[in-house]
Amino acid sequence: MRKHLLFLLVAVTGFTAKALAQASDDNDRPPPEPVENLWFDTDELIYVPKYTLSTSMRALSGTSASFSGTGHIASPNVWVGPPTGYTSRGYQDGYVKVDGRTDSAGVPVNSADGKSNTWSYDYASQATIPTYIALHTYTADTLDSGGRTKDMGNSTGVEVAVSRDMGKLYKKITWSISAGVSMNDIRAAESTQVAATINTTTDLYSLYGMAAPAAGYVGPATTSQTVTGPNGQVVYSDPPTNSTPLTQLVDNTVLISAQPITRSYSSSVSDSAVTNHWEVKGAYLTFRAGSTFYYPITDKFRFSLGVGGALAYVGSTYSIDQLFTPNAADNKFDVIESLVQGTTAKATVGFYVDANLEYWMTDKTGFFAGATYQDSGSYTQHVQTVDTNYATRVDLSSLSGLSMGMNYKF
Repeated sequence: MRKHLLFLLVAVTGFTAKALAQASDDNDRPPPEPVENLWFDTDELIYVPKYTLSTSMRALSGTSASFSGTGHIASPNVWVGPPTGYTSRGYQDGYVKVDGRTDSAGVPVNSADGKSNTWSYDYASQATIPTYIALHTYTADTLDSGGRTKDMGNSTGVEVAVSRDMGKLYKKITWSISAGVSMNDIRAAESTQVAATINTTTDLYSLYGMAAPAAGYVGPATTSQTVTGPNGQVVYSDPPTNSTPLTQLVDNTVLISAQPITRSYSSSVSDSAVTNHWEVKGAYLTFRAGSTFYYPITDKFRFSLGVGGALAYVGSTYSIDQLFTPNAADNKFDVIESLVQGTTAKATVGFYVDANLEYWMTDKTGFFAGATYQDSGSYTQHVQTVDTNYATRVDLSSLSGLSMGMNYKF
């Protein structure tokens, strides 16, 4: 037993001595050298958003359009042809067609008497010459080509933009590069009376000594007449009851010459016979790219200023509705209307300046509101035909307004 205790004591003593000797050696060693250039990428540990998506509503004013040009107006429903020949002719205030007389069997009577029973006229002023009827066609050539400018008022649109944080620029000022696209509409209209030369063609027809029927006449004209016998007694269609008198249609048409007796021309200038309704409408897509600078006001608020270039792609339709009242004295409601229009697409370049106040609810979401100014240039659109030349100049060079939207960092 004593041998075992002695052996255990010797072993413990040996281990202790060895441990103390090792500890003494460790104390004599120099301290370890620190590792140099030790670097950690904190972005790999904490993600810092670099991009911002902005969506906003923009209300812009300052867009205007000017209207100018001259045009020609003629009724599309007239067919007069040369003044000679037995053919149908249509006028603004009546017509004379090929004779439609027939015999009792309904067979056309190809009479060579130069007369027609198929005609009409509208107004009493056409029958001022006894036993004659005057029928007219009219055209108008506008003389007023002066420009008229119309402010389009506010145009509300939407914009989507993306910016990339470029870091600190100077002390507290940071900056980013940004690009966006927006859309706004174009709409302007104006109605004005314009001076015009009124050209009148007058064809005079003979009634062969007969008085003109009342205005609004349409021939051939027939009336219903009761049939009577040789002694003047009424003839009935249902003998022997004799309750329904027999009637027949009697042609009481006033015949007119089948071609004009004379044709004459006249011109006059009117300031009120023609009214033009001008309109341009469309939309423009704006691509913007530039830089935005930020200055923090508080932890939640910051001011931003953006500047850059703008490219606008514009599409528009220009229309002119020409309304011509040939003879107001006759109180005509059948106004001659002529519509001309054209479309175009243009690209214009310019610049923009934005100033906004931003409020950040969280680290990644915020609101902003501010003012914007944009110069997108101007363009001219033409509508031309053989006898029409109209133009409108759309000015997008002084656009200003307000914007409001949200920012999302990602």
